[in-house]
Order: sequence, then C-alpha cells, then structure tokens
Amino acid sequence: GSGVEPTAGNVLEPRDVPPEADDPPGSLPVRRTVAAPADRVWEVLADPARLQQWLPGARVHESEDGRHLVLGAQGAAGPTRVRVEVEPDDGPSCTVTIRQDVVDGPGRVVPRLARQGAVVVRSTLALRRLADLAEAPQRDLGSA
Repeated sequence: GSGVEPTAGNVLEPRDVPPEADDPPGSLPVRRTVAAPADRVWEVLADPARLQQWLPGARVHESEDGRHLVLGAQGAAGPTRVRVEVEPDDGPSCTVTIRQDVVDGPGRVVPRLARQGAVVVRSTLALRRLADLAEAPQRDLGSA
C-alpha cells in the first residue's frame, strides 16, 4: 500500500468524535434511578472535574433541551460516542439513561453484539459512579 499520513495520534488526548443527531447506531440503553434531582445530576455533568471523575477522557459535544448530553470519550476499543439522557422522576430522584458505542478504531471490527456486551458493563459502572457523585452531600460537590 501507499502508507498512512503521519499524525499526532491520540496519545495525549482523545480524537474528536463528531456528534450525530441520533443515538449511537445499535447501542443498548442502560438506565439507573439516581436518588438525586435531575438538577443535581446536571451539576455533576457540568463540572469539568466531576465529568472526568465520572467518565475519564470525556468531552462535551452538545447539550440539547436540558435533558440530553452528547459526549465523546476514548474507550479501550477506540473513540466512543456517548449519549446521556436525564429525566426527572416524581420526587427527589431522576432516571439517567446512557447509550454508547465505539465510532472508530479497533473496536469497530468486533461484532456489534459482542461489543455492546462490553459497552453495557462500562455504562453500568459509569452510571454507578455518576449516581455516587450526584448523591453525595451538597457540600462535597465543590471539593476535589
């Protein structure tokens, strides 16, 4: 072959993942009820330090209508597109849904069903971390 043009790569930071209008194709939703109001979850997601605690390497691509957030992140299998939806529940809780999938890199060669099995585990762990951050006492949110 003719080779590949040299690039800086993504050693120091993830490559940008272009936002798309729809959920990542074929992604499975993972949901969790968080014992905190939706505004509290958005506080965590809006804080850059907390966002990195929640999903290391995440970059916000778009936020729409106060309920959806689209992120790009670097996963073990390559650049990943993550869509987060926060829906208020009755009372002091909310439901958070995550859909994510690899959009480029070596993970794209893994069959979707196998890939989504691993992604569901990652989403479940990410939701647990997000819930822990959002459910922490208010005074702890601003401290590192």
